[in-house]
Amino acid sequence: MQHADAAAVAGRLRQAWSRSGAVTEGFRFRDAEVEVDGVIRVAFDWRRDPQRYAVRIPFPGWIRDAIGDGFTAREAVDELSLRLMEELDTGFVSRAARTPDGDVVLLEDRAPRRTGWCVGDVPLEQSASARERALEQARRTGRSTVVVAGRDADDLEPVADPGRHLDDDGLDGSAGRAAVRAGDLIAWLQLDRGDLASRFVGQAVVTRLDGSTARVALLELRTSDPAAAEDLAIAACRRAVEAGAQRIEAPRDLDLLLDLGFRAEGEVLAARYDEVRPPEPCGRSGAPA
Repeated sequence: MQHADAAAVAGRLRQAWSRSGAVTEGFRFRDAEVEVDGVIRVAFDWRRDPQRYAVRIPFPGWIRDAIGDGFTAREAVDELSLRLMEELDTGFVSRAARTPDGDVVLLEDRAPRRTGWCVGDVPLEQSASARERALEQARRTGRSTVVVAGRDADDLEPVADPGRHLDDDGLDGSAGRAAVRAGDLIAWLQLDRGDLASRFVGQAVVTRLDGSTARVALLELRTSDPAAAEDLAIAACRRAVEAGAQRIEAPRDLDLLLDLGFRAEGEVLAARYDEVRPPEPCGRSGAPA
């Protein structure tokens, strides 16, 4: 049994992904076209990032491997939607290799940096049930705990004193709390080894200066591993761009940003949104989802 051809799948993509909320939050479909080699090229916008992106999907490629031959256009789009959602929600836009290609930036999957570090958000809200579990854990361990609220919780409330767990681990959460109170916080990030036993050894605070400018207001580390600093700095810059920043500034003493595309401008370091470049990893993997 023959599977649907690339043109039929691209047509179905245009219908399915043009709807509001298609694929995942922050994804805005722009176009799907079939290239001469049969690859389906999908252009999209991501969050408030001023750049337009594109990915190339080999066809039938892994679609046939995932769901077998004889698939319909609808089945192919359903599988593509799940795959792309997973990739986007796990940081594909940030980790992908980037190649300017006309009016878009072509994203290609590449091997993860595998530095061992994990960058996540400092929780700013929680559910009442999660709060009770956190308080119980704090009573048992004597330490503040990170509370991550479920997205489906209907009883979300602000964390009363966010970032206190960072203070417990020797960091200073006051800059993040001040940005929350001021209402100009874009992102407050934390760095650890990604397991329950690890302590937090870094944080970054990204704030909005005006409608088009963001600032990496704080980059604090309690490790000398340069990969940790790079991972945290890259994540902070990406969050600024995804929030719509055309320009990113940082304190002049954050010299590590000079290796990521920043330049000195008087008392600050600065870069345009399209100048921030992560260090290249050691290897590449295949085409994106």
